[in-house]
Order: sequence, then C-alpha cells, then structure tokens
Amino acid sequence: MAETMGTKAALPGSRGRVVIDTSIFVNPDSMKYFGEGVGPAVERFLEICRELGLEIYVPLSVFRELASFLPPYTLKTLRSRAVVREPDLYHTHVPAVTFHTFVRELRHRVNKGLQIAEQAIKSANNPENIRWVRQHYREALRTGIVDSVEDLEVVLLAREVDGIVLTADQGIASMAGCFGIEVFAAEEFLDYSEDSRTQHGGRVDGGSSEDGGSSEDGGASEGACAPEDRGTLGGDGTLESDSASEDE
Repeated sequence: MAETMGTKAALPGSRGRVVIDTSIFVNPDSMKYFGEGVGPAVERFLEICRELGLEIYVPLSVFRELASFLPPYTLKTLRSRAVVREPDLYHTHVPAVTFHTFVRELRHRVNKGLQIAEQAIKSANNPENIRWVRQHYREALRTGIVDSVEDLEVVLLAREVDGIVLTADQGIASMAGCFGIEVFAAEEFLDYSEDSRTQHGGRVDGGSSEDGGSSEDGGASEGACAPEDRGTLGGDGTLESDSASEDE
C-alpha cells in the first residue's frame, strides 16, 4: 500500500520514526500479521525495524501495558531498542479546536448513552438486558474516540517527534489523522516495510535525533490531557514504581 518513492533521500523524515500503540500487538486481528502471540509479534516488529533502520518510540503508559503481556526477555529487548518516555506535555502545542471538538463529540456520545439507558429501563430487567446495555453503552461512549491516557500519549508523542503511528485503534487513528500524522495498520506497515526493502536496499533511515520533530500548532482533533506521574523505568526494562493502568 505504500506510495512509490524514488530515492532514499526522498523519504519523509517522519517515516523513520514509529510510535507504537498496545492494540497493534494485543488485538488478534492485528497481531496475526506479526506473529502467533504478543511476544512473537513484538519480536518480529523489532526485527523489521532493525532491518529498516527505524527509530521506535513507546509512550511510558503503553510500555506499562505491554509489560503485562510480554515475557521478560522480549520486554527487555523492547526497552533496549526503543525510546520509552512520556510526551512533552508542557511544550507540545495542541490547537484550541481540539477541546472544542472533543467537548462537542463527548456531549453527543453522552446523549446517545442516555438514550440506550432509557431504552433498557423500558425493557425487562434480566441478565440478557444488562449485557445488552453494557455492550451498547460502551460502543456509544468509547468506540472511535480517544478515551484513555495511553491512547492520547501515542498521538502526542508522534506529534512531538514527527513520527508515524502504528495502531489498530480507530480512536487513535482518527485523532492522529486530524493532526496530519500518518497512520499505519499492521498489514499496511508490513506492505510498506516490504516495499522499502525492495526499493531502498533494506533501510528507511529518515530520522534525526531521539527527540526530533516539531510541535507546531496545526490540525484539528479531539482530546485533552494533564501531567501525571506514572513511574520510572529500571535498567532491566521493568517499572520500579507505577499505578494501575486505566481500562482500555
């Protein structure tokens, strides 16, 4: 699916930096393109990035989530090959339209959720009805929108370092798209990596320094965030202090 690119020098710098989201490896529909299981999927992704010379960025919150799925060796390898840190929440600028769009969308979703609850009240009070409410209420309020700190940090870090986003989450993809950030699903990323091997002899170096990229204003989106202390990383890739992750 990757667009045709003439020379290595013509590659956009953003394509040399990849910001990953947990969903790309834990969602079965996405994971299957990399491997059978979360560990093998992450290991193959790391190997692809090594072959192509891609810089990997992982928000600290996403690393914490992956830590609960990965075996120690794979987690340690990810930690050694990736830049694991939070986005710069104080200097990464987000347009005011972001908050306007988010509030408008949230109001619409809350109203839709209330309609679902009202419909349930009018129906019979039984376990099947309760399951129906939970499913549809969750879909109404959370599907297709950035609804967690982890999701938001993927977008903000990609914006800060001027990288691409690798995700299976539609909410992340939607917000990143509004910011003008290129988004890849698993199959698209593999197609792109294969094209890059064929056209450029195996490497797609587009990067600058670890914290490269700009945080200029631009684009429209939805979401807001506030600084939060979520632990530090030890030398072996494990977290020395953290709190429980929010529900996906």
